[in-house]
Amino acid sequence: MEENIISDIIEIDEQAKEKMADADKKRIQIIATAKTERDDIISDKLKKTQEKLALVEKSENEKAEVKNAEIEQNKESELKRVDNIFAEKGKGWVDEIVKAIINA
Repeated sequence: MEENIISDIIEIDEQAKEKMADADKKRIQIIATAKTERDDIISDKLKKTQEKLALVEKSENEKAEVKNAEIEQNKESELKRVDNIFAEKGKGWVDEIVKAIINA
């Protein structure tokens, strides 16, 4: 009878070891799966962020191009205005400067 109890205890111990080994395998598998899922989530978020950044960059570049075109147009307009003023009044200014130099 004592041998039965000892063999039962050994069997229970072996079963417990097997269950612990199985539980450890499952724990390792769950951790690996969680790491993979985490990496997938990070990768997906990074991809979406990069796509959003590309859209924002494109939009901002388009706005900058429009603003640059406006600035260039204003610059050309101002240059024409200055050229017109000089064409209209330049000879008089030159005459005044020459008179001022001669009379100085």
